[in-house]
Amino acid sequence: MSKSRIGLCLGIAVWLTVAGCNCDIASLLAQPTTTAQPVLNPTACASVLITVSPASLNVGDSLTLTGQAVCFNSEQYAIALSSGGNILTNFENQTSIQHTDSVFDITSVTGHNNTVQVVLKARQAGTATVVIAVRGETTGYVKGTPYFDFTSASSDTVTITVGS
Repeated sequence: MSKSRIGLCLGIAVWLTVAGCNCDIASLLAQPTTTAQPVLNPTACASVLITVSPASLNVGDSLTLTGQAVCFNSEQYAIALSSGGNILTNFENQTSIQHTDSVFDITSVTGHNNTVQVVLKARQAGTATVVIAVRGETTGYVKGTPYFDFTSASSDTVTITVGS
């Protein structure tokens, strides 16, 4: 054991004694035999993956937009297109089209646990960006005990190009 570790342990023992605690200096000097379970932060892994296929298409063609929620439960999805479309859905597929889109017709929306899928049909040439935001329940653990929290995350922004 290093001299600095011994000095630190003795300093802690003196502080504990002054504070009125009975401490065993030998146990402070001993190497630890167990490791504490780390605190897992649920927001550390909460994310949204987005895929668009195809990302370039022509008027009259369809594309599929898929979002995958990572580390979420009971998800609520918000799909926003820069061309005006705004879609809300959830893991039970309760869907509301908040605003229609100027470049795409919204053909279908399907919300599930951990995924959302939107099919869009191009109706005019142009460029739009799309992002998926998710809000939902996340699970973390402190010393083996689960706790629940609500958090949100957004996908990267993807550009879609519609040619004539």
